[in-house]
Amino acid sequence: MMHDVTIVLPVYNEENKLRKNTLKVLDFCKKNLKQKFIIVISDNKSTDNTRKIAEELSKEHKEIKYLYIDIKGKGAACKLAWTKYKSKVNLYMDVDLATDLRALPRLIDEIFKGYDIVVGSRYLKGSNVRRTFLRIILSKGYLFIVHHYMHTKISDFQCGFKAVNEKVVDKLLPVVKDNQFFFDTEILIKAERKGFKIKEIPIKWREGTETKTKLIGDSLLFLKQLRRLKKELKRERNRKRLS
Repeated sequence: MMHDVTIVLPVYNEENKLRKNTLKVLDFCKKNLKQKFIIVISDNKSTDNTRKIAEELSKEHKEIKYLYIDIKGKGAACKLAWTKYKSKVNLYMDVDLATDLRALPRLIDEIFKGYDIVVGSRYLKGSNVRRTFLRIILSKGYLFIVHHYMHTKISDFQCGFKAVNEKVVDKLLPVVKDNQFFFDTEILIKAERKGFKIKEIPIKWREGTETKTKLIGDSLLFLKQLRRLKKELKRERNRKRLS
C-alpha cells in the first residue's frame, strides 16, 4: 500500500526514549497531518531493548512499522527504510526530537509544492536554536570547511530533519555511499550538483542531553569523507568532459 508520507526514526540503542518519543510523533501526526502516513523505526543493530520496544509499538499501532538493519549507521537506516517504504514524501527525524515537531507539516508541504529535498536549517533567519558553545564552534567550523571546500550554498547539512521525494529515492539515493553521519552532507551536495530543487526552512531546535556523536573522532571522519566526496565529484566531472 502506497502512503503519502513515510517518517523514518533511525535508532541505535534508544530504549530510554523510544516509546515516549515515537508515541509523541504519532500523536502529533494524527492531529496535524492531512496525509496518510507511516512511522518506520529503523533499527541499525541496537544491542539494548530497542528492538523489543519497537516490535511492541508496531503491534500496538498500525501506523508504526519496525525495520531491523544489520548495518550500523544513520545513513543505512534511512536508505533502506526509504527504499522499502517509499512514499510521495520520505523523511527522517532524529528520535531525540531535537527539532520542534511544529515544523513537520511545512517540511512535508514543501515537497508537495514541487521541491525535491526540504531541509530543516538551524542557521536561517527565524530559526530558534539552543546548544552548547563547544558544539556551536564545531558546527560552524564544519560549515566553514564545507562551504569553502565544496562551494555550496546550503546553510545546514547535519540537522536531523529532512524530507525527499520519490525522484530522490530512485535517482539519487543509489549513488550516496556513506552509511553513517556523513550521509546528510553527501546527499545534499550531490543533489545540489545534479540540479535537484532544494528548500531550507527555519526550525526551533534544542540540543539533547544525550548524544552518540564523538566530537573529535567524528569530526576527523567527516573531513575524511569530505575529501573522498570531493575526489569522486572531480572524477565524475572529468568523465563528462571526455565523453
